[in-house]
Amino acid sequence: MELLEKESIDFYLERAWTVLRYAFFKEEEYDGLNSHQEAVLEFLNYSSRLCAGWSWRIKEGLIVSKKIYAQKLYEFREEKINYTDIRFFDKMKEYPIYVNKEMMRAKRITPESFWAEDGIYRTSFLDAPQGAAGTEEEFNQLNDRLFPDKDHLHIYLW
Repeated sequence: MELLEKESIDFYLERAWTVLRYAFFKEEEYDGLNSHQEAVLEFLNYSSRLCAGWSWRIKEGLIVSKKIYAQKLYEFREEKINYTDIRFFDKMKEYPIYVNKEMMRAKRITPESFWAEDGIYRTSFLDAPQGAAGTEEEFNQLNDRLFPDKDHLHIYLW
């Protein structure tokens, strides 16, 4: 599993208005659920980098160009999730990210339920907090671009 770093960072910077994060991966040898779990863990590593970049910007009080911000995100390559055996995460902060792999559970869902009007994905996009919500048109355009074959996706809730 390889994070397509440039594509993921560029996409993130293009869509800073949405609270949803996307990352792109290349998988040479798809292994079903194992590949999905690996993607989740790599996504969390990527998210950790985004949090580190956000913290850096806030701490420094900086308003920087997308180019400089992207360069800083590349510098945070070593920012990784923390593996742990703790079982309760309700008092944890958003960052740093802790993961107990033994507690990871996946539930496969159908594309129909994923794209449903009242589904969590659509709702997260359209009803995002703090004015970061997208429009129905943006949701459809973005997902047509990302998922041109929507009916044949392998989707898991984690």
